Amino acid sequence: KDLARAERETRARGEKEEEELLLGLRMVRGVELAPARLAALAPRLDPLVRAGFLTLQGRRLALTEKGFPVMNALLVRLL
Repeated sequence: KDLARAERETRARGEKEEEELLLGLRMVRGVELAPARLAALAPRLDPLVRAGFLTLQGRRLALTEKGFPVMNALLVRLL
């Protein structure tokens, strides 16, 4: 039972983080990422930042003008 509960809580936490990313990137100000989430996303973020689709200032991730029109495709790559 405890293992099943822990799995559900971990899954729920991951789903919440994904939802925050989805909603946060739709806003001009972007979304502040937790350090662990930022570290996990770094390999996928770096090429998108270099290509000019995203900005990363500290832990705040945001879409650029170039990134907004292709937001859905970027989200697929990040999730």
